[in-house]
Amino acid sequence: MTLTTPETRRFPSLSEFNGTSRPGFHNDASDSASVSSSASEASSISGVSPPQRQMMSLRLCEASVEYQVLNENTVPDAAKELFFLMDDIGRGRDIVPHALKSTIEEKLKDQPMSLRRWDSSFMPQGHDDDLPGRIPSFEEVKIILSKAVRCEMFQGEELMWNGDVLLRLLRGIFEDRLGGQCDDFNAMLCTRARPDREFEPMPSTGRMIDVCIYASLDQNQELRASMADFCMTAPTATVNHTDFEPLQLCPLVLGIGTRKPGVEWDRAQVQIGIWHASQWAFLRWAVGRKLLKQRVAKGADEGEEEFQAEERAVLSKLGFIPGIIVQGNRWHLVISTYNEGKTTLWAEWVFGTTKSLMDIYSVIAGVRRLTAWARDTYIPWFKENVLM
Repeated sequence: MTLTTPETRRFPSLSEFNGTSRPGFHNDASDSASVSSSASEASSISGVSPPQRQMMSLRLCEASVEYQVLNENTVPDAAKELFFLMDDIGRGRDIVPHALKSTIEEKLKDQPMSLRRWDSSFMPQGHDDDLPGRIPSFEEVKIILSKAVRCEMFQGEELMWNGDVLLRLLRGIFEDRLGGQCDDFNAMLCTRARPDREFEPMPSTGRMIDVCIYASLDQNQELRASMADFCMTAPTATVNHTDFEPLQLCPLVLGIGTRKPGVEWDRAQVQIGIWHASQWAFLRWAVGRKLLKQRVAKGADEGEEEFQAEERAVLSKLGFIPGIIVQGNRWHLVISTYNEGKTTLWAEWVFGTTKSLMDIYSVIAGVRRLTAWARDTYIPWFKENVLM
């Protein structure tokens, strides 16, 4: 099944969408590896760190990755609403439902921290908390704080931070006290998950992300069948840009990279930048796959430019993808956008820390707000434009 333009240029066939060929993405592994190797050698001479050299190499790839600063003046238009909500959360505004006000204030009477810091933290009375997951109890939050203090005191490795603080906090959000899942979302350690080579902007080594938030949608039998059908033709055999088996039928909605405090920030940006670029490449492939099948079914014969314009229009409806980098106590928001085969990673904006009780409530509110974006924007878009 092929479509032709008046100039007889050929669209990718459905069989090509089944494997190595993607519209607009042409990776040459040997060339990219050569660029990476040359960059590594040059870094020892120039004094530029290997991650910075990787950033420079990624900028030159055909499916390039650009790195930009994220703040209130630079945030992309599509992400402004979410960014300013996350900014308010980072300032501790409206992060706890009013129903918990009396309980928390009673608990804080024994704490040295003044209650004045919490003045704007409680939502107005009558405001509904409609975010995914739950708010861990005050006792659970205190445990997270004590674990974070211990990690910082003993200069804990990433594994210590991930196990004692990050995963404990995320499970407090997405699981009840008996370990049952609260709703359609949960978190998982995924250090072995790597982007499929067909979607990477350039060959890379090492892990990409450490933890992910994913959607469990297979309770719906019709939706499960649609995801299974998609997996049959996807290069990854999953509904994601990675072949990580535990997530085969679970859309990955938020990637989280972690680093020790004060080190390897550039490397964290490189890795999550590659991760997001791979995700955008996968989504473009998936959108093109569905558009092509629709065209064939309708007998459409529009040209290649029209086909690519349709792709761009569909991807623009998504607009951006958020992510998180956790460096010790600090939780940073990052955002990626996509245009004409180019991914831009906007980093970074702190929306909470695990340094104090109130700041941990900010982290909880921020994670739940980003998951709400997945529930309200990403998953509906994914169902409509990727699945059959």
